[in-house]
Amino acid sequence: YAADPKSAIPVAVPNTLNWDLWLGPAANRSYAKEYLPFSWRNWWDFGAGALGDMACHIMDAPFWNFQLGVPDKIMAHTSSPATTAYPSWSQVEYSFNQSPVTGKPLKLTWGDGGKKPMKPKGSHPNLDLPNQGYYMEGSKMTVMSPHPERPQPIAIHGQEYSSAVKDAERHWRDESKKVKEQNHYARWIDAAKSGKFGDAGSNFDYSVPLTQAIVLGCIAQRFPGQELIWDQKNERFSNHSEANQWLSFKARSGFDIA
Repeated sequence: YAADPKSAIPVAVPNTLNWDLWLGPAANRSYAKEYLPFSWRNWWDFGAGALGDMACHIMDAPFWNFQLGVPDKIMAHTSSPATTAYPSWSQVEYSFNQSPVTGKPLKLTWGDGGKKPMKPKGSHPNLDLPNQGYYMEGSKMTVMSPHPERPQPIAIHGQEYSSAVKDAERHWRDESKKVKEQNHYARWIDAAKSGKFGDAGSNFDYSVPLTQAIVLGCIAQRFPGQELIWDQKNERFSNHSEANQWLSFKARSGFDIA
């Protein structure tokens, strides 16, 4: 996902592209083939890097299971600070003062660019963590889900790896077969038609704080190694005025929202 600002060499705009319209609210600049069609997400003005691309899928399960909202503290570690483009790798630590489900503080760590977490204690010695996915470590069990597969138990808290993990995985698999598959597109349409927006798989009450958390993580990538404290009431960082400058931007003339 990393992009090298020096690689964006201006060239002639293809006759199949309306460059002004494609830029939209972003600041005007010369066309470079490194901006699109896929790599737009690598650039600060256009996208949100690997975090913005994949966290909405991979961080979805922890947010849903623990009913998380906007984090209280965020700290990023990166190959280099995000500037015009995003870093080649990052690890973003989100701290939540309390999960409504557990009533306790919770920490969520995002990694990209090949940065994988340590294998959970009690998991199989030869466990290979997926290139994309997540694991959630609880007080009783740890489950892992290679994206986009179903989660499976990989460790039992406080125990060495044993056949008990396989038994738990078998039970989990049998139970998951009883769950009816849901069509996300159909749920979205049904919710729109009925006006019951909470019935959508990723309704606004849920998707907005998830998106906010992701974007705040992107801002933290500009200040690696610095803990940013988020004040949800005032919607700003309470300890970092420079980071607050990235909470909004001025749209290009003609593309601002009236």
